[in-house]
Amino acid sequence: GAELPAAIGERTVAPPAAMMFAFATVPLAMISLFLPFQLRWGLAPPRLPGDRPVSALLGIFALFLAGLLLHEAVHVAGYYLFGHVRRSAVHLGGGGAGMALRARSAEPVSARAYRAILALPAVFLGVLPGALGVAIGSWRLVIWAVWMLVLSGSDLAALWAMRDLPGPTPVRAHPLRPGCEVLPDKYVQNIDK
Repeated sequence: GAELPAAIGERTVAPPAAMMFAFATVPLAMISLFLPFQLRWGLAPPRLPGDRPVSALLGIFALFLAGLLLHEAVHVAGYYLFGHVRRSAVHLGGGGAGMALRARSAEPVSARAYRAILALPAVFLGVLPGALGVAIGSWRLVIWAVWMLVLSGSDLAALWAMRDLPGPTPVRAHPLRPGCEVLPDKYVQNIDK
């Protein structure tokens, strides 16, 4: 493909600030999901099985790791659905704080599409399962939803960082920080098909 021009700016947050965003989602997610669940069902929170607590904890840990992968897979789907990028343009790799797995596209997308890509895991894996969990009385779904919303904390920080960018602005994910690099307006290939 054609070489992309250098970024003319960025809308990012520092990794410690993104972590604070993620920590802030914990009480918000818990209040927004646990409180309605308690009011609707009045059930006590679940307890680990007494006969195999280590196995239960390992199972929960495995589900949380699977959630990390699923979160990034949903970002990949978002690049295809909203960014209209070629399949070969999207890849999973390390980046950001620590060795976190991140989905990135070699092709730019519009700021509008990138916002949808960032929000998709929070909505699809967090809000919808959480609402369903409250509706049907499933603690498992509610706990999953809280975890997925906490995982979306850096995505929410990135959304905050780019709040002032007009929708058609060409952007690409920043290689190291939550947020995006802003590309020149003249680069319009593959934007908002």
